[in-house]
Amino acid sequence: MVAEVIVAVIAVVIVFEVFEHVIIPLIGTRASRGRQTLTGPEAMVGKVVEIRRWSGCEGIVFVDGEFWQATSCTPLSAGAEATIVAVSNLTLHIEPLARSIASDEQGWQVR
Repeated sequence: MVAEVIVAVIAVVIVFEVFEHVIIPLIGTRASRGRQTLTGPEAMVGKVVEIRRWSGCEGIVFVDGEFWQATSCTPLSAGAEATIVAVSNLTLHIEPLARSIASDEQGWQVR
C-alpha cells in the first residue's frame, strides 16, 4: 500500500515537472512568434518624432518623452515631424513623414 502511494506521488511529480519545464515554455515560445519587438532599438523604428532643433543634416528630436540626436539626408526644420527609419548607437536616422515609406533605399540598418 505504501509503495503504491509512493509510486503515485512520483508519477504526479514527473508529470508536473514535464508540464512546467517543457509544455509551458513551448506554449510561450509559440505564442510570442510574430509579435512586434517591444524593447531595444528595433522598437523605435517607425515611430514619429518631433524635430526640436535642426541644422544641416543633424539635430535634436523628441520621442517618447526623451530627446535624441538624429540625422537625415533630407533638409528638415524645427517643429516638423519625421519617422525613425533606423537606430545606430544613440543616433536616430529619420526621414520626413512623406518619404518614410521609401526608407529601404537608404540602406540603413538597426545596429
